[in-house]
Amino acid sequence: MQTATRKNGLHIRVPVLPDEEAAIKEQAKSCGLSTATYLRNLGLGFPTGDLSAPKTVLELCRLHGDLARIGSLLEMWLLNDTRLAVQDRATLTRNIHGLLADLQVLQSALLETVNRL
Repeated sequence: MQTATRKNGLHIRVPVLPDEEAAIKEQAKSCGLSTATYLRNLGLGFPTGDLSAPKTVLELCRLHGDLARIGSLLEMWLLNDTRLAVQDRATLTRNIHGLLADLQVLQSALLETVNRL
């Protein structure tokens, strides 16, 4: 007697539209699962193991590092470090305004990333 395996077991045919098929395959891929395993887990009520949260956390860590680097640079400029004495006041002001604009962009990216969680 042959033991039942998924390969020689029953197969369920589910008609879908091409865009639905693409969406299902993309979701399965984002969970790190094959399409069959993803659909089986959904059908049986098991968690699919969504991988987007860890990716989002890694992105938050990267953004945090960027913000820390920019903050350190800004602090150095504001403390009027002796290494910056070669730059005139107008150049420093322009650089600081550019840095503040970069900070606003990073803050927006950070907020967008947090909202995805």
